[in-house]
Amino acid sequence: MAIYKLPQGEQLLVDAPEMIEKVLSTEQDLSAKRNAFLMLFNCAQDRAINYLLTHVDKVSDWGELLQMVVLELIREVCRKNKGEKGRYIKIIISLLNVPSAAVKYECAGTLVSLSSAPTAIRAAATTYCQLLLSQSENNVKLIVLDRLNELKSSPRESMVELVMDVLRALSIPNPDIRRKTLDIVLELITPRNINEVVLTLKKEVVKTQGGDLEKNGESRQMFIQAIHYCAIKIPEVASTVVHLLMDFLGDNVVSAMDVAVCLREIIETNPKLRSPIVKRLFKLSKPTQNCFC
Repeated sequence: MAIYKLPQGEQLLVDAPEMIEKVLSTEQDLSAKRNAFLMLFNCAQDRAINYLLTHVDKVSDWGELLQMVVLELIREVCRKNKGEKGRYIKIIISLLNVPSAAVKYECAGTLVSLSSAPTAIRAAATTYCQLLLSQSENNVKLIVLDRLNELKSSPRESMVELVMDVLRALSIPNPDIRRKTLDIVLELITPRNINEVVLTLKKEVVKTQGGDLEKNGESRQMFIQAIHYCAIKIPEVASTVVHLLMDFLGDNVVSAMDVAVCLREIIETNPKLRSPIVKRLFKLSKPTQNCFC
């Protein structure tokens, strides 16, 4: 490839593309196949495309190195001619199921760049959710969350269906991951999924009780604020969280203030809950109770 790309290089190796195409058909070493395909990609793209489309059913077995070049080729071809993307969707879908996390990530990004159809967005988002929970590196998880966050501007219904999958990331004890997760989920809550979301948030906030107060305090505050947002956005769930929130009125000042603000808004917007909330507050304000009110 280096010689062929020199000025007048195609005259030095007139039959180089044909030679490399034959190598692709016989070579067993995956690194060598990757380099051969890369040469065709750069020097004889039509031959690379023809080879790819001739071996569509085998792409998922080609190995990570070659698959990454295939995705690069697909992106370049479709950038030049958007009408070509239909020919490559099958290849991309097949690569979503390969073992390589790097290929899955690139594949999901490629799919989103080629199609805004709900099925494509759902497939990409599902892949990102799988990577979010399977990868051990927190930096990788944060990058994946950024990609999921970008998908919120896609057809919303496709992401709404995956809210609970995204919410599973709250089990990761990293405040940045939890914050990004909540930012995504809270924009996707609907009357259909609100009960499941709130139930998960209630479980997570209870888990922060006890243990290291400083370590758990930040997460507890995030969960309380998230529950507050849910209760204001969809008032029907306020009755299921109000008593849990009041349990944290005796917590550190920051969390207690968040709870107090939330209770004030619930009392203002939900008349049916005013009486039970006020009665509970009177009980908490007795001298025998060392609580903030």
